[in-house]
Amino acid sequence: MIQFEDYYKIRQLNVDIVLKDNVKFAGYWLNCFDRELEILFKDITDDEVKKIEDRLDNAYMKWQDDDMGYCCEEYMIEKLPKKYKDKMLAVFYIGDDDDE
Repeated sequence: MIQFEDYYKIRQLNVDIVLKDNVKFAGYWLNCFDRELEILFKDITDDEVKKIEDRLDNAYMKWQDDDMGYCCEEYMIEKLPKKYKDKMLAVFYIGDDDDE
């Protein structure tokens, strides 16, 4: 189990993640935060990555019209079909946190 101290150390490092065993990232650029939302999935195809990214885009555009009380990332992930949410392994934000 990862302890809080370990998480803090990992967060302070530039970590390279090696993808194997049919693990893939789907990503989306978040204009509101100037950073990339990257979601790590297991057992998905390249075609499914494209479908997921399209769904993230559609959800982000809908969120921009009316945030509905959610932050954009919560809303985007909430709108993914269950079959994809069940395959999520991790969520990453790639960008400069110094501005936030």
